[in-house]
Amino acid sequence: MTDTKKTIELPEELYNALQELKQVFSQLTNQEIKDDADVIGILVSGFIDSIQNLQEQENANNSGIITEGK
Repeated sequence: MTDTKKTIELPEELYNALQELKQVFSQLTNQEIKDDADVIGILVSGFIDSIQNLQEQENANNSGIITEGK
């Protein structure tokens, strides 16, 4: 994989929200997050994890497996 970077244009409100999230993630992890790409990566991976968990729960529910607490 290369380190080629692309530019994404965001409305100012969304950019400001991204900066706020960067601070929140830094506080939650006790690690400084400097790169906006790291914030976007955290959001994307969290979204994908959520979708996968929902699919696993639906599959388990359809097969009669109880997945409480997941």
